[in-house]
Amino acid sequence: MSFWSNPRFRFLRLIITAITLCTFCFVFIGGDYIYACNPEGGSGGQGGPNQGGGDPVHIYSGSSLFSVTDIFIPGRGFPLVFQRIYKSGWGESSILGNWDHNLNIQAKLNIAPSGVPVDMKRYSDGKSYEIYPRILISIEIKMPDGFIAVFNKEKDYFWAPNIDNPSVEEIMSLLANGEEISNPENEFSFWGIPNRLRQANTRLESLGAEHSKVIKNADNTITWRKKDGTKYHFSVFKGSTTRIKGADSAPWRKQPVAKILSIEDRNGNKITFQYNNTEYDSPDNKLVSVTDASGRQLTFTYGSDYVEITDNINRTWKYYLSDGKLVKVVDPLGNYVTYEYNFAGDLIKLTNKRGYSWQFTYDDQHRQTSSTDPLGNTITVSYSTYTVPSPFLDVSEGVSENAKKYRETKFTWPNGNTEIYTYDPVKGMVVKITDPSGLETLYQYDTDGNIIKIIARKNGTDLRTMHYFYDNYGNCIRAVLPMGNEYRWTYENTYNRPTAYYDPVGSTTTYTYDSRGNLIEVTDPENHKSTFTYNSYGEVIAITNSRGYTTTFSYNSYGYVTRITDPLGNSTEFAYDEVGNLTAVTDALNRTTTYEYDLLGRLIKITDAQNNVIQYEYDAGGNLIKITDPNGNITTYTYDALNRLIKVTDALNNITQYEYDSVGNLIKVIDANGNATTYEYEKALNITVKLNKLRHNYQLRYLLTCKTDPLGNQKTFTYDELGNLISRTDPNGNTVNFTYNDNDWLIQKTFPDNTTISYTYDNKGRRISVTDSNGTISYTYDRLDRVTQIVYPGNKVVKYSYDSTGNRTQIVYPDSSTVKYTYDPLNRISTITDFAGNVSTYTYNAVGRITELKYANGVQANFEYDSLNRLISLEYRVNTSTIYRSTYTYDVTGNILTKTFDNGEKWEYNYDSLYRLKKAVKKDSQGNILISHEYTYDGAGNRTTFTDLNGSKSYTYNADNRLLSVDGTSFGYDNNGNMTSKTIGTQTTSFEYDYRNQLIKITYPDATINTFKYDPYGRRIEKKDSSGTKKYLWDGIKVICEYDGNDNLTDLYAYGIGRRIISRKIVSSSSIYFYHQDELGSVVRITDINGNVVNKYEYDDFGNIISQTENISNDYTYTGKERDKDSGLYYFGARYYDPEIGRWLTKDPKLGRIPALRYFLVAQKLNRY
Repeated sequence: MSFWSNPRFRFLRLIITAITLCTFCFVFIGGDYIYACNPEGGSGGQGGPNQGGGDPVHIYSGSSLFSVTDIFIPGRGFPLVFQRIYKSGWGESSILGNWDHNLNIQAKLNIAPSGVPVDMKRYSDGKSYEIYPRILISIEIKMPDGFIAVFNKEKDYFWAPNIDNPSVEEIMSLLANGEEISNPENEFSFWGIPNRLRQANTRLESLGAEHSKVIKNADNTITWRKKDGTKYHFSVFKGSTTRIKGADSAPWRKQPVAKILSIEDRNGNKITFQYNNTEYDSPDNKLVSVTDASGRQLTFTYGSDYVEITDNINRTWKYYLSDGKLVKVVDPLGNYVTYEYNFAGDLIKLTNKRGYSWQFTYDDQHRQTSSTDPLGNTITVSYSTYTVPSPFLDVSEGVSENAKKYRETKFTWPNGNTEIYTYDPVKGMVVKITDPSGLETLYQYDTDGNIIKIIARKNGTDLRTMHYFYDNYGNCIRAVLPMGNEYRWTYENTYNRPTAYYDPVGSTTTYTYDSRGNLIEVTDPENHKSTFTYNSYGEVIAITNSRGYTTTFSYNSYGYVTRITDPLGNSTEFAYDEVGNLTAVTDALNRTTTYEYDLLGRLIKITDAQNNVIQYEYDAGGNLIKITDPNGNITTYTYDALNRLIKVTDALNNITQYEYDSVGNLIKVIDANGNATTYEYEKALNITVKLNKLRHNYQLRYLLTCKTDPLGNQKTFTYDELGNLISRTDPNGNTVNFTYNDNDWLIQKTFPDNTTISYTYDNKGRRISVTDSNGTISYTYDRLDRVTQIVYPGNKVVKYSYDSTGNRTQIVYPDSSTVKYTYDPLNRISTITDFAGNVSTYTYNAVGRITELKYANGVQANFEYDSLNRLISLEYRVNTSTIYRSTYTYDVTGNILTKTFDNGEKWEYNYDSLYRLKKAVKKDSQGNILISHEYTYDGAGNRTTFTDLNGSKSYTYNADNRLLSVDGTSFGYDNNGNMTSKTIGTQTTSFEYDYRNQLIKITYPDATINTFKYDPYGRRIEKKDSSGTKKYLWDGIKVICEYDGNDNLTDLYAYGIGRRIISRKIVSSSSIYFYHQDELGSVVRITDINGNVVNKYEYDDFGNIISQTENISNDYTYTGKERDKDSGLYYFGARYYDPEIGRWLTKDPKLGRIPALRYFLVAQKLNRY
């Protein structure tokens, strides 16, 4: 496994891929196949691409295609892969009969003899010239996916033998050794990208530029050199000549296929092919082995009715044939897939490894007309015999586009929705897609087949237009968004790699490569450089960041990363089996986790450094069906015939169920209590892909229009023609409207009272201001898109500085106070210097866990961990005196079992099989019980009883999991699920919310009130309670400044790792205080500048403060969150938490439309919240 294929380096590959801008350089319309189903299996398998195959239908020819990867063994350079490919109407054969495979790469030699006019090149004016009496030698290279590269060479006719039957040697003798055979018109064929159709169901020729070459070698073999540096080496052409007629009706001499001998990447890594030694035209001349760069092989054995493939660890796949057709495939575990065909050889039935069948129908041209899944859902396909006018009205290639005629392919989905694809039958290019809503997506191309324009049109109106421009090699050099925002690229000439990227605000990133095309340097717009070093195999062996720190990588002979050494010399080691599965990870402290797999490469067992085991089981289709945790608790998963999850059964036999409509949308979730939430969708739209602002490509997606909770309350959504959400109406009947600009960037939210939030952007799409009723927040950026300044209402300015790797080095507060940060070579915080110049220092162990934190006031925190990196000891000391200490023990699943304090008191915890807290007992040093809490839960995780030393309480809920009562306390809610009242006897506390479900007012039984205000991001910026008015200024999700009601600055906060307050300045007295937290981040001690303890806190298992000593005011306590002392609620940023009942007041806004059964519940595990 190379660096690029190793799954452990996915993050680094993503970084480098983003750096090289590969995702920006190509624009696709989603291919020429429409995928209808995934018949061959679930998520399991060997781990290679294209698992399970699928049922795509070619838009132009109607050909049905399956692509199934049976074997995928990653390796150095090229992986060992065996992928089989079915194409209806293929008309050829391979070792798999009527199925092709990825190793069936061929080169064909053609000749146009003397006396035959040859149409060599067509000019834009429509004229052509003939070569006579010269001859044309043509070499076609055919790839298994249907790609055909055509290379032509013009030569004078001068050989003596009979021209009607020239030998291969005579043809090849016309070419000098080392002579290049070029492709002047860039004629290529491909089944998968937009291409032109030369003749139905035969050859497809694209207009895309490949710019590769074929070279004749001295031994009469040929080498195909692609632009990316890959070389395909073919055998000598052999065999007798035949005569056929091409699509242009001219007679051509066709020579047999030369076999692929090897494929070599630009770094010299090679995969080789071995055949029988018989003549090419012998039926026994077959592939016998494929060997990768490390010497591992796939070997092929042939029987009378089967082909057997064995890999390097003796796993065997068997392929059975009957009457020249593949009828059965058996994997190493004995699971099999079967195929049935009609009299014409078209696949009509596929039965997968789970026993479920898909059926297909065809017309007399081998075009698929329908596919029916095991649940009876049918997709039909129809093909027009008529022509339709072009959607374009401009002129292209000197011909009026409106004068051209096009054809249509129509897909009808099981729910009646239709998609229509309009294409050019001559060029074979899709020019329009019409989705079920009537939205048209139009595609326009240049003469090389590159998409130059994408238009979104509805009812004759162009809604959005994207423009793309290319160089002579087909590289995208400019992309223009609908509002004119422009992105540009340049490329090097050897491998077509990008050398520079220019964004719409004038920033430039440059890229440098070595002679093999490996990226060796990236220079960002601030002139910071990162470098990459490679070994001879093209594997990254060192990365040096812009701060000069280097991380190194070591590999084994298979190209798998075996060691990563960070800039401090800490190493992590990796072990693999013979087929690339990761079998062990040993960290820098020599602690090892092991992994085991089944014969199909599916993970079945993980054993940690303490021998705790997690096990996994799969069904025949590769779906995960069982997880067994280290305690033996079992969770099972059930799937329907389409491999969709329909049931989850937890360790206590609680069942959650899922239902889907005929096109796969989730329509119902039934929780363990039997309560159902339903979802409704509107017709599918080809909506804008939001993930990449440069690709205004449209993809079919069903848009959620209505969500109904178990109480019948509905939340509805509407969308514009492009799928942008334009309104959301909540169950309370409040509608929020959304407005977008032509780049589909949100520019305004309008609330029911006509208040608004407005957004503006620069040319790069960076938000530069947001305005609401409280004023405007504005942003300034550097050339690396980092925020350098934020101006808040009231002209409160916060400034930021960064180092070359993006670490924030300084924050300047509105009063000009500064907090500074320094970082170690691993970009971890080393020191924090607060607003008073106090320096706190962090120390880490070899695996990155904090071992020591020295505060500026002399307090020192020490952290100890077990072999699983779990905290087992936390101590705060001043000199030799301990001011706080807690130690921890855990069960095998990581739940805290005990927490023991320095005074000998101890919390003991017990959990059920779902890791929910069942019992928490606090004992003194003598073992006497001080506190006892016991809990029970229903199937949905709601607390049903609570028992302490004073007795028990019972909890009741409605169907939407809302708490209704706790003994004598009752609760009320609005239709949105927000808690609106809490009544104890005759005393009621009421809660009011804004249109964003944010708590804005609490009214207590004595008529006193608390009020709250929020900024456009939902952050609380003002609180009025019995203590007065407090205002807040935020840095992201951290409060850094507090003000009184007159906007006078009262407090400053500095933060350390994990968003934990490290120090606080009380402005009125200029006093500095330091905060000390436990494992949850809850504040347990506050000390002054001399290290004296001024505040102490202790909490129970759900955050109630059970003891406290306060000599200074402080609101930040449990998990570091602010506690509102009037209400006792904790403000968590998105919503409020009531520790008395262990519940949130509102549903989680971040869950939005995602199915979730536990909106209101606080997390049960004690080591997280």
